[in-house]
Formats: sequence, C-alpha cells, structure tokens
Amino acid sequence: MALGLGLAIGPVIGSFAYSLMNYVNTFYFFTGYILLIGTTCVTCVPSRINQSQAKSQDGGKPGVNPFASEVTYWKILQNRRSLSAVLICIFAMACSMVADPVLSVRLIYMGMKEDNTGFAFGVLGGS
Repeated sequence: MALGLGLAIGPVIGSFAYSLMNYVNTFYFFTGYILLIGTTCVTCVPSRINQSQAKSQDGGKPGVNPFASEVTYWKILQNRRSLSAVLICIFAMACSMVADPVLSVRLIYMGMKEDNTGFAFGVLGGS
C-alpha cells in the first residue's frame, strides 16, 4: 500500500515543488528532505522495535522486555520475508522510474505543460 501511495502522491508533490522552485533547487530541497527523514528513520526504527508492549508494574507504562533479544537491522535483513519485501520495493520503484523520462517527453510533445507532467504520473500511479 505504501508503494502505491508513494507512486500516486510522489509525482504530484514533485511537480508542485518544481513549479514553485527551479530545476536545481527542487533536487536540493528533496536531498535535504530525504537526508532528514532517512536519518530519523535510521535512528528511531531499531529503538522503537526494541520497546515492548508489556506493562511495567509501576504505573502501567510500556517498558523494555528484558527477555526479548535486541532487534537490529542485520536481524531484519536476515529475515527472508522482510528482505524479499525490500527487494520487491526496490525493483518496483526502479521499473516505474524507467518510464518517467520517456513518458514525460511524450506528454510534453502531445501538448501538456512541463509543470503538469507529475500530475499525469500521479494518475498513473493511483490507478
């Protein structure tokens, strides 16, 4: 679901950012955004996974389960299902990105404004 949602909303957001900023500043903006979000995910995901839902005896707040083993990125990637999900997402994104340069030139040739090609990709991703 997240992959489909990203394919539907991502081009619209990119097209909107491109219409507000010029070509180079769009890349700078999204580079900073990805670094910020990526750093947050890398630092927060393992600690959130390692928090248990067990209630502590003093107040009923969630605490760390002393009997659970610590979950690391290496353990996540050793799980075949999670590794296959990551590889499928990477492959799906790479396949969808191949059509973008070809289709955007064709849409501009057919008369669509360059700023609006992202909306067309959003419609394709949403369907």
